[in-house]
Amino acid sequence: MTDSALVEALLRPVESTPRTIEPPAPTPRRRGPRRGWATWVIVIAVAAGLAWFGYSETQSRLDARSRLSIDGVSLTADPVVIEAIEGGTVTAVEVGPQQSVVAGDLIAVLDPPPGALSGPEPLEIRAPADGTVLQVISLGSTITTGDAIAVIYQPDEVYFQAPVDFAILPELTIGMTAHLEFPSIGRIEATIDRIETTLPTVSDELADGVVLILEPDDPAALRSVVPGLVLNGWIDTDSGPSSGVPAISSFGDGG
Repeated sequence: MTDSALVEALLRPVESTPRTIEPPAPTPRRRGPRRGWATWVIVIAVAAGLAWFGYSETQSRLDARSRLSIDGVSLTADPVVIEAIEGGTVTAVEVGPQQSVVAGDLIAVLDPPPGALSGPEPLEIRAPADGTVLQVISLGSTITTGDAIAVIYQPDEVYFQAPVDFAILPELTIGMTAHLEFPSIGRIEATIDRIETTLPTVSDELADGVVLILEPDDPAALRSVVPGLVLNGWIDTDSGPSSGVPAISSFGDGG
């Protein structure tokens, strides 16, 4: 081959078929196990929900069995009645209902009638002890000796009276907790302290004469409540000391 032919051969372009590079086939995703886990999660959640529902239903039934309804429960206070030692006309009233007083505070002033034993001077009626006024006489009233001028009570010594049937006493023990619903202040807890009867003597006709005395756990929460309020509630028969005194054994000991 001549030099010119060799040069021509070297300079001739080389014809070649272009290569096509195919991307690798994607690896299939394994979804089976993940779907299986999702299914198990749903099954476990449903089972847990059913179990909780069953527990809640059972607990509700047990709670209902331990609740003994009480109606007509009244907030009560032992009153201190301030009586007139002389008759006359009320010319001044210095306090009002639910007002706090201390011993010696002026309650009212009486103008005695002519010839009164106390003399012609106005007669001042003062509080004999600290307390809260429950009721007070009206201005201008005419009274006689022994009439009530005012009634006060100790707000920290209030209690509840709950009338119940004699037949349920075997279910109760001293120290059980009562839950009472107040429209204004919510729920108040009280404890069975003793049992009394409204009948003068014990007889075979006691059914309507039994009263539970309930002591409030927080008397200070009742300072804004006027004695005489009637409400409803329930007694938790699962509460109280395990060795509590049966209420029926204390029947007739209160007073």
